[in-house]
Amino acid sequence: CQAFQVAAEKRMAFRRQENGGEMAFGLVQLGLCATSLRDAEMSYEIVDWLANDYWRPNMVTTHNPKSLFNTDLCGGLPAIIIKMLVASQPGWIELLPALPKEWPTGRIEGVCCRGQIEVRSLAWNGNQLTVTLRSGVAQKIQLRLPGGIQSIEVKQGPRSTLGKPTEGGGQVVTLPAGHEVTFAIVQAKRTPGK
Repeated sequence: CQAFQVAAEKRMAFRRQENGGEMAFGLVQLGLCATSLRDAEMSYEIVDWLANDYWRPNMVTTHNPKSLFNTDLCGGLPAIIIKMLVASQPGWIELLPALPKEWPTGRIEGVCCRGQIEVRSLAWNGNQLTVTLRSGVAQKIQLRLPGGIQSIEVKQGPRSTLGKPTEGGGQVVTLPAGHEVTFAIVQAKRTPGK
């Protein structure tokens, strides 16, 4: 992971010299790597470049800043943003894994996660979050937040959905099949950025 971070920083040094440089697809790959490393600062820098330098006024995306028609960015930019806000594997969901300080409040809806779970909505304001989850199958998962979960309560859905806190500040929750469950969460230690 450390070697990967060093390689990403080298690529970013080149991109910074070139003010983003060329090849939107390469920036998308770098952005996805940065989100996997939970590097909010680098992720945001890449999103900023992609959102501001690789689109024409008619909403056509480009390969290089403002030139060469290319569609890679159409799926790439949303993928980076989604991965900054929700990460998942079967058995766990991490909310706001790479949230930049530039986004102190926000909302996203309809994020499909691994394990047949949809984040129907996720809203945050500082360290206060509300998330509504819907699972296609009955299952227990671990909810995670950078810095841990200070408190969690079920706002809508079966009260029996809360399990025990986990090591590292996560929370086990039970999701019934086909029903929405809404949680109000207070993040223990919000550290936007890296």
